[in-house]
Amino acid sequence: MNERLKKEIIRLTAQLIAFRSTADNPSELAACAYFIAKWFAGLPVRVLRFHSRGVPSIVVLPQGVTKPRVFLNGHFDVVAGETSQFRMRRAAGRLIGRGTIDMKAQVAVMMVLMRELTLRGQRDVGLMLVGDEELGGINGTKYLLSRGQRSAFVIAGEPSDLRIASEAKGILNLELTARGRSAHTARPYQGINAIDLLAQALVRISRALPIPSKRRNASVTTCVATTIQGGMASNQVPVQARSTLNIRYAPADRPQALEKNIAKLAGRGIAVKRLSVDPAAHCDPANPYLLKLARSITTVTRRPAAVVRKAAGSDIRHFTQAGIPGVVFGPSGGGSAHSAKEWIGVSSLVTFYEVLEKFVTSL
Repeated sequence: MNERLKKEIIRLTAQLIAFRSTADNPSELAACAYFIAKWFAGLPVRVLRFHSRGVPSIVVLPQGVTKPRVFLNGHFDVVAGETSQFRMRRAAGRLIGRGTIDMKAQVAVMMVLMRELTLRGQRDVGLMLVGDEELGGINGTKYLLSRGQRSAFVIAGEPSDLRIASEAKGILNLELTARGRSAHTARPYQGINAIDLLAQALVRISRALPIPSKRRNASVTTCVATTIQGGMASNQVPVQARSTLNIRYAPADRPQALEKNIAKLAGRGIAVKRLSVDPAAHCDPANPYLLKLARSITTVTRRPAAVVRKAAGSDIRHFTQAGIPGVVFGPSGGGSAHSAKEWIGVSSLVTFYEVLEKFVTSL
C-alpha cells in the first residue's frame, strides 16, 4: 500500500469514529450511513440504501452487477463509549478510539479498496455495510439477505488477528422462570422461595457447563447467566424469579438438544423459554475462495495462513443460514474490542488491505 492510501484510510477512520453510531442513537447511525453513501458519489458504482425498523444499511456494487462473486461485509454501529473515545488519536503505531478494531477502521479499508478496485475495472466484489451487527444483525445483514442480496462467498472484516476464522459458535438465548409460593418472611416455612429455586438451578447448570480455559473456549459450548430478577418486597418470600442464559454453542452441538438438557438440569418448578437462536457458522476448509484467501495471506505476510475457530459470533452466521459460505478475516487489536482502550495496529490494518487486494485480484 502506498503512503497516500494509508493516510487516507487513517483519516477516513477518524471521520467514521466521530459518529456516535450506537443503537440508542439512531440519528447518528443514519448520519454515518449517509456519509458512507455520499463518499461513493461520482464513482462508477451503484449505492443501494436500505432501512429496516430504523436500521440503515448500505450495499455498494459495480455498475451493472447484481450478484458479485464476493461480498466484503462490515458494520458501522458500535457499542457505547465515553465521549472522548469518539475522537480518534494515534500513539505508538496504534489508532485508538471507539470502533477502531470493531470495526470502523476495517470499514474504511473496505471503502477505499472498493473504490480502487472499481476504478481499475474490477467487477467481482461488492460491499455490504450494516448498522446493527452489535445487536445481532437481524435488521442489517439478515434483512439484506431476505431482500435478495447474494454472492458466492463473503468475508466479514471482524478482528481475527489476520487469521481465517472458518467456524464460529451459534448463539442460543434462554429464559428461566422459577415459580414458588408467596409468604411473609416472618413465616418462611409457609412459602417456597423462587429465588432459591432459581439459584440452585443455575448452580447445577454451571457445574454441567463450566467455564473453559482460554485455549479451549473457541471449541466448546459455554453458558453464561446474564440477567437475574426476582422478588417484590423485602418482607415477602418471592413467588417468582427469572434469569436469562446466553449459550454459545459449538458447531457440532444442536440448540434443541442443549435446550432440552438445560430444562432437565433446571429441574421441577423451572420453566425454560427459548428467546432466540442463531446458527453456528461453518465454512468448508476446502472451499476454493477460502484457499485463495489463505494463499493471499501467505503471499503478503510470507507466513502460512492460520485457519481457526472463533468464539465470538458475527454476521457470518446469517450467510451460513442462507447457504452462502464465508469466513471472518480481519486485523489485530489485541483483544481490545468494546474496551475503554480499544485500538487497532496500523501495520495490521495495512496488511489487511494488502491481503484483501491480493485476494480480489486472484479471483
